[in-house]
Amino acid sequence: MSERKITIEYNDRIVRQFMLAAILWGVVGMLVGVLIASQLNFWRVNFNLPWLTFGRLRPLHTNAAIFAFVGNMMFAGVYYSTSGWSRPGWRATSSRRSISGPGRPSLWRRRSRSPSG
Repeated sequence: MSERKITIEYNDRIVRQFMLAAILWGVVGMLVGVLIASQLNFWRVNFNLPWLTFGRLRPLHTNAAIFAFVGNMMFAGVYYSTSGWSRPGWRATSSRRSISGPGRPSLWRRRSRSPSG
């Protein structure tokens, strides 16, 4: 019987895009955080502009840090991990022994049928 090798190629493009978005939003969130932290220490950093006050920039900082940065990282992690878990022929290795036991056939293996039945 000949053994065929299956080559699986993963398309990680969406994972890279989520990682890039997470890095960009992380930089934006951290820069806004540095700006509002410096406004608490040095009040002249407001530049007398009403749209650069602490009360208006704090929600931008928290939303950029929590939802944009963490959300993009979560999606990148989910897409990266599920592409590896859902490949054809994947079987659990550590739990296989505990489910099947030493004398019983494994529940995780694919059974090959003989030509006679």
